[in-house]
Amino acid sequence: ELPCSAETDPVPMAKSDLTNACPARATSDGKEVPVCCDAKQLKTFVDSLKQINKLGVSKKSACYLNFQNLICQSVCSPQQSDFIPVNASKPTEKGKPHVVESVYAISKTFAEGVY
Repeated sequence: ELPCSAETDPVPMAKSDLTNACPARATSDGKEVPVCCDAKQLKTFVDSLKQINKLGVSKKSACYLNFQNLICQSVCSPQQSDFIPVNASKPTEKGKPHVVESVYAISKTFAEGVY
């Protein structure tokens, strides 16, 4: 499913839903966390991460965890518009806007830390 271009408020999500896909966004106290993703997106994300494991990258390795966090933040962070501004969108066949052009802006320090 293409990324949706929508200006909406974050919605609360249970820690149990975030634990496998976005542990960095889950709270240790078990409280719901405001996110800009839904359960369907998280399932797709978790399924995609399994491909990395097939390449021999361990789930506990720094490489895996950093990559997981990078993608998780881009999909679920309430601040995603700060580092992934949408330059252009157009309506889908169902009339919903979807992203056709964006810029992924991360600091050099963050990028070097991920890889």
